[in-house]
Amino acid sequence: MVKYTKAFKVQVAERYLTGRDGYRGVAKEFGIARDLIREWSRLYERWGKRSSILPIQHTRRHLNWRY
Repeated sequence: MVKYTKAFKVQVAERYLTGRDGYRGVAKEFGIARDLIREWSRLYERWGKRSSILPIQHTRRHLNWRY
């Protein structure tokens, strides 16, 4: 199981939302899956930097939410 910090998730989401690169380019830049960028960007657009919203852990099968 890979864990990403909230700061990293926010950085990735902001990079995608403010840049010209698509999911593939940002995924390559950060070395993570495109699906994570899609999910984090969607959550960031909806909730902003609220810490209780972005998932703390990620597994290959599903996201585990921690509040």
